[in-house]
Amino acid sequence: MLNTTGGPERLPVFLRHVMREHSMSATTVYLVRHATPDWSRKDIRYDIPPGPPLVGRGRGEARLSATFLQSQDVQAIYASPMDRAAQTAAIIGEMLGLAVRLARPLTEWTREEHAGQVRARMLDFWQTRVEGGDEATIALVSHGGPIGIVIEHFAPSLDLNPYLARFDRNCIPPAGIWRASRAAPGEPWRWALVFTPVLPLSRNGHQR
Repeated sequence: MLNTTGGPERLPVFLRHVMREHSMSATTVYLVRHATPDWSRKDIRYDIPPGPPLVGRGRGEARLSATFLQSQDVQAIYASPMDRAAQTAAIIGEMLGLAVRLARPLTEWTREEHAGQVRARMLDFWQTRVEGGDEATIALVSHGGPIGIVIEHFAPSLDLNPYLARFDRNCIPPAGIWRASRAAPGEPWRWALVFTPVLPLSRNGHQR
């Protein structure tokens, strides 16, 4: 029996190589929807930058998402440049000690786009940064529509209707997180909604 109490550096060279290759091939992606923005803003369009910023409730939700991600060994964060997504990502990045990289392909589904266009840009980013990137675990902070399109592409048999009914026609709530994971390249992605933020109640019984 191998004695591994001294840590990975004491394992035989071949076993260390196998472990390293396994860790490099396994990939996990956390798809985070932006936290709650100022829905009342009517003076700016919701679907093009900058869009409405987060409200206090949204900042609290983003901190809860960050707390969840702190234990997930996230190595990189990419975010839509929309204010509500960039601000959500900034809170997460600060709590995880990671810089946030803004990525235009992750932006909101605009009025001028059809589903095929959103799918094309999201999958192009996925191919470049997820399939072709060096990080084993990354977080993508985006929007409900684009996230739903990615899930439908990779998991067409997954019924999203219960989520759409629960989260106001979205497959994910504000600051919610879907996880996509696979053990090795070429294997199917496994999908799960792994986090839904629940803010503590204030003294009057309402969520903060």
